[in-house]
Amino acid sequence: MQFTKLYTQLFNQGYNANEVVAYSLIHDRMNSSIKRSEFFDKKQSDFFVIYTLVELAENINVSERTASKIMNKLINDGLIKIKRQFNKANKIFIPAFQADESVVESSKNKVQEKSASPYQKNLQVNQTNLNQTNKYTNDTNDTAKSDLKILAQSLIEKGGLSEKIVSTLSAYSNDRADLYNYAGLIYKAKNKVAQKAIKATNGYGATSLESNELLNKTLSEKIQGIIISAEQKAKNKSGYIMSSLIKIFEYKANEFMMGS
Repeated sequence: MQFTKLYTQLFNQGYNANEVVAYSLIHDRMNSSIKRSEFFDKKQSDFFVIYTLVELAENINVSERTASKIMNKLINDGLIKIKRQFNKANKIFIPAFQADESVVESSKNKVQEKSASPYQKNLQVNQTNLNQTNKYTNDTNDTAKSDLKILAQSLIEKGGLSEKIVSTLSAYSNDRADLYNYAGLIYKAKNKVAQKAIKATNGYGATSLESNELLNKTLSEKIQGIIISAEQKAKNKSGYIMSSLIKIFEYKANEFMMGS
């Protein structure tokens, strides 16, 4: 029988039971990852975990939608970090990972067997270089987060997207470019449908996020599921999202014009 350490201190920070269990399961799997060189990401200079939403949902007995919300909560709060991969499961990193002493010792022994191991080289970096690297990384991350927030606010204030839509897109964006691409797909789908609807009565309002409340509400409810499905099923992620958005725009535009 295998036991998983439960990080009960998270309860004191306002996390619910499912969120605490999810983080504990991911953390527990990291104890296994640090023993295996194939779970070391050279670019991130860190070990990672593979834990799909389907697997997480099954292990904590919740729906995939709930599992996605839990994962987004852990991401937004900085407990975990996601590196998305095209047509592959996402890599999950734990910034503040601390393994049990026995696991750490085992991991060190494994790393020492491979003198050229990136992890061993990382351990041998002197403190001065380490401090400089941390400072550079923190400054870069702060700048990236700032740029992401600025674009997110602009999409709400000037782009006509609801706060809920932008919040969802931001949760799945590693940086400003990701958020820009997601928003661009929405606007491209809107413009494509608008070309047909513009000739009809109230055609402009039918595809306007500001005017068509039904459209904005539906996008808010559907966008997360579309992104998740694209990551899990689609070979062409952008194409899948675009196609799904066009269907929503067409359907809600028709509803709007029929009701006007």
